[in-house]
Amino acid sequence: MTPAPRRYLHVLLRSTLIAALAIFGACSERVPTSSAALVEVPEPVLDAVEPSVRQQIREAQQAATQGGESASAAAAWGTLASTYHAYDFLEAAGAAYTNARQLDPESFRWAYLQGVLREELGQKENAIAALDAALGIRPENLTARVRRASIRRDLGDLERAREELESVLSETDDVALAHYLLGQLDAHAGEWQRAVQRFERVLEIQPQASRVRYPLSRAYARLGRADAAEAEAEQSGTVDVTLTDPLLAELSELERGAAAYVRKGAQRQIAGDWRGAVAAYRTAVETDPQHLEARMSLGGALVEIGDFEGAEEHLRRAVEIEPLQALAWYNLAGVLRARERFDEAIDAYDRAIERSPDDDRFQLARARTLRDGGRAAEARAAYQGLAAKGALDAEFDLARLDAQQGRRRDAIARTEALLGRDLSTSQRRLAHLLLADWLARGGATEAALSHYEAAAETIGDPSAEADLASRAQLLDALLGRANLLGTLGRLREAAEAYEKVNRLDPSRPEAWLGGATAAALSGDWADARRRLETGLASSQPEHQVDLRHTLARLLATAPVAEVRDGELALQLARAALDEGGPVDYAETVGMALAELGRWQEAIDWQQRVIRQLESAGETQRAGQARALLQQYGRRLPVRQGAGP
Repeated sequence: MTPAPRRYLHVLLRSTLIAALAIFGACSERVPTSSAALVEVPEPVLDAVEPSVRQQIREAQQAATQGGESASAAAAWGTLASTYHAYDFLEAAGAAYTNARQLDPESFRWAYLQGVLREELGQKENAIAALDAALGIRPENLTARVRRASIRRDLGDLERAREELESVLSETDDVALAHYLLGQLDAHAGEWQRAVQRFERVLEIQPQASRVRYPLSRAYARLGRADAAEAEAEQSGTVDVTLTDPLLAELSELERGAAAYVRKGAQRQIAGDWRGAVAAYRTAVETDPQHLEARMSLGGALVEIGDFEGAEEHLRRAVEIEPLQALAWYNLAGVLRARERFDEAIDAYDRAIERSPDDDRFQLARARTLRDGGRAAEARAAYQGLAAKGALDAEFDLARLDAQQGRRRDAIARTEALLGRDLSTSQRRLAHLLLADWLARGGATEAALSHYEAAAETIGDPSAEADLASRAQLLDALLGRANLLGTLGRLREAAEAYEKVNRLDPSRPEAWLGGATAAALSGDWADARRRLETGLASSQPEHQVDLRHTLARLLATAPVAEVRDGELALQLARAALDEGGPVDYAETVGMALAELGRWQEAIDWQQRVIRQLESAGETQRAGQARALLQQYGRRLPVRQGAGP
């Protein structure tokens, strides 16, 4: 098993920013023990730790070394061990756990935590021994059993690992990590259908555990379920499957100081809980206002929840704390750019570049800010300088700049040349996507379609998942291809293409609308209704109004009686209109009233529509609206022959 999430995060989140302040230290002294039977415990150097942490450790040391061999002495050694463990003084923690266990051999807590510690140190056989001792005291403990099974799997003892995991799940079916580990064992044995069932169960228990989606994708692929494999690969991420572990949670609660709250914030951040991350980072800043990483982390988290003003405040404080920190200036520049204060952003990028002149990220971001700020000539010069050094991103941006300035042929030629270069999967996809868009705008639809298809063919390459905006690129490629197929009249292919977008990202309303339009134009009105209803249920509230109105018009005007529903059409049309919709929405209310045979009301609504159009000077549309008014006067409902 990978290290426990808290411990993994602790290691993962150490950056060059705090490397010089590492809290391990060399062991230069020994904590004296009160009994010859107890082992000596190394005392880590505490000079670099925060004062509150130093005091906490000193108090625990004093309590443990006061002497005696009572249960209270065992608890004191255990508390010292846990405190060392919480702050990653692992050698000292291991010795202190040994003393706690020696004084209280019937304690499950100290045996279990020593097993966890040994696992973190890579001492897997010794970890098994400690966990065996813990389970000898509490054989029913599921957490210890799953952990032991995981270590046995790591040691290659697959049969005993499987037996223990299956035993756990025979008692309770909701241990996600047990299902995940069994799924991995099933995949190793080539039992792909069983692996799929295990991984799917993990996602039922922990839907946020995006790391499981990649092995699930591989299992689907082995079973020939290509579409499901693609969908899971696109949703795979880095959020681990977790094991409920009360003792490790208590260990985490021992941590004090700003650094501890930074780690807790990072843990919430990785889980996608940005507001929880903000709260933890804010506590870190309150604990130590001069803590650079806390300020920078809080600034970044505030960006994620849309508080750019707050982010700027804390990032400005960060550059005051450490004016030579290039990354702090870079992050501040990004916030200023997002707030469209381009000149200030360029100044901040300049400061970052002064401190880290070889970092092309800073140069590229500065060039993009020049472009966004309307300083195109300076941006082009900056891009050209980066391109001369081989920066492919700068080449892409030059092509975009060509297109923005109306030099589409130059943009196409530059991007076609890029396809001959050694590009990553994401970069190759982007090149095809840009070419498709520019060719389509120029009327070269067949050539554009070939590039959309080339971009879409890159789906399912796991190596592309690390590329920023990879998922958005894929969806844009599929959606662009679908739109172009519809434009070319290849409606069934277009409907299938829209369906693929819907599977990968159900929240995109344009794909549901496009698919419904393609289905209706093909004469499949029932499928058009299905797509709109599913899209309405899948979309975020801010994206529902167009779907609601389009579905209302379909229900009021479809030529197939089984598809029409006047009452529901009227309800949806009124709801759409209440959200401030245009005159079209009012016209749809009249269509629904006509479908219900409420002719005078339909006439009244249509007269209102005509007045609005005439007032807006839309004479042609007003003429069309009057023709529909005459139709209502003859008591004829609307029946569409094309498009909802």
